[in-house]
Amino acid sequence: MLFRSADMLLTVEGRRYLRLIHQAPTHPAYFAKIGLGAVPQVARLAPLLGPALDRLEPQRRIQRVHALIVCSVSLLATQARLIDTPEPPRPVLAHDEYLDDLLDILVGMFTA
Repeated sequence: MLFRSADMLLTVEGRRYLRLIHQAPTHPAYFAKIGLGAVPQVARLAPLLGPALDRLEPQRRIQRVHALIVCSVSLLATQARLIDTPEPPRPVLAHDEYLDDLLDILVGMFTA
């Protein structure tokens, strides 16, 4: 999920899409209507990520997964904006370097 989404940073259309989808998971009604189980990528990741969350009560597990989704989408949308800014306010990392950093950030947040 993450790397497929991150590959969207490589095209203008993909970056537009990332900026657009950033609005969905940050809207309070989004998960109220569809729930985490309706996101196919989350359903595939759940068995892999579950052991990292076993120490948390169910409500905090849901919060942690939601935070992971929101943060990853937000960070990708921010990178898309940065790439498309004619004179970016900070350096734009190379794609592979950005992915390594993004993964480190999300793993750290998820396992905290």
